Amino acid sequence: MSYDFELYTIAPRDLVDPPAFHGGGVQVDGPFHLEEDDIPSGYLPIVGGKRCLYQIHLQGLVAQVDKSVVDEWLHRVITQTNGTLIDSQTGKFETKAKSGNIRPEEDGAKVGAMSFYFEDGEEFFKHGFDSMLARISDILPAAMPTRYGSYEPLQGKVNQGEYAEIVAAFSEEIDIFMKSPAPFGYTFMSIPCAKTFEGYHPEHFIRRHHLLGMVQLELRQKVFTSPKILSAVLNLFKELCVDLDVVYAEILEESDGGSSWIWCGIPDRRAAHTICVGPAYQSVWPETSRSGELVGSRHRVFTIDRVGSSPPRPPANLLAPDRSGKDLREPLDYAAVFPFDYRFDRGSKR
Repeated sequence: MSYDFELYTIAPRDLVDPPAFHGGGVQVDGPFHLEEDDIPSGYLPIVGGKRCLYQIHLQGLVAQVDKSVVDEWLHRVITQTNGTLIDSQTGKFETKAKSGNIRPEEDGAKVGAMSFYFEDGEEFFKHGFDSMLARISDILPAAMPTRYGSYEPLQGKVNQGEYAEIVAAFSEEIDIFMKSPAPFGYTFMSIPCAKTFEGYHPEHFIRRHHLLGMVQLELRQKVFTSPKILSAVLNLFKELCVDLDVVYAEILEESDGGSSWIWCGIPDRRAAHTICVGPAYQSVWPETSRSGELVGSRHRVFTIDRVGSSPPRPPANLLAPDRSGKDLREPLDYAAVFPFDYRFDRGSKR
């Protein structure tokens, strides 16, 4: 059992020692420094200017007599720090002066995404990640990540666009994600390479699937309502499609959050804003091999334009079958036409 609280304070504090009891105890993580966009919008009126977070976890089996000890300790912590304590389970809050319920958040604005799928994960790990950041810095510096880490809240910071520390962190811990200022957001990555699989069993179920490298950058709606920003995003998209030698890439005005490095075919999107089709799919989707905008020497881009054009819908035989509810430990179905020669190999480093 774990029961969780969040304590927001103005600055780091030395908390009074948490209680321990038979069968459980209290674990405190932090302090973590927060930016305003790390804090749920429904919390902001209650938290105010407090940007220091402690995560408090009540663990184990807690007898009734111990609950009163924990309650007393939490009250002392609130008083000591002049903080705001939020019960993560119920949404109730408490300060020295008042308590109450946080209003439920309204549904947030739509979030789009720019996603790239490519085959050479090893090259991305060795050189491509660094090159990608350099390309973003050159074409669209406003989209450069300013924070990074392996878990929330992100504590790694980028100062004045100097991203060498992110590259160094990525070389040590490949499972990181990054965050850029609005109108951009998180960057998520899944990279099949030897570094990723260092701790995996050679027959781990994930390696029984056809994996592509996947990089996804969030896009807020202002990207699509500002011609200047959208033009820069499209320029970046085209350059990264070539740099990464993508199999497929897409820009969505509203992401369904279903992107994955397990590639069973082209995602079944009803309305992509922009797509890029690489050579493998051009060979089985002839329409794309002789139309669209040629970028580099091998990739073709299709996008919405002012005269009503939109990206073509992939043929049904190229679409990934629906795998909702499927157990990823079991074999998955692939598109009827699948232009890759992939078989699970026990010795594979993919």
